[in-house]
Amino acid sequence: MEEQQVMNEIMEQCNITPLEMDFIRLLGCSDFAYEYEDSGICGYVNAQEGFDMKRVRGVMASLVNKEIIEVDNSGNDMGGYNTWVVVTNMYIVTTLGTFWGLI
Repeated sequence: MEEQQVMNEIMEQCNITPLEMDFIRLLGCSDFAYEYEDSGICGYVNAQEGFDMKRVRGVMASLVNKEIIEVDNSGNDMGGYNTWVVVTNMYIVTTLGTFWGLI
């Protein structure tokens, strides 16, 4: 199966937009995604990681409302510039992890 087919299947099953899927895919490429056992897709979202924060805030809010991700700003030691994001939708975590050969 091609990557685009996997992304399309996730978008259809989870009712998310291409922009939201792109955000999850980028988060999945972060240094922390799948690094620890059962960590799944997680990582810091900030301008230093290459995210356009003006655009990303709206995407993150939509994904939180759809209960796809959780956002944690507590313990932020960089003056509010880092946001820890965890993808909590296990369908997305297992589908991408299996496709990428990480789980």
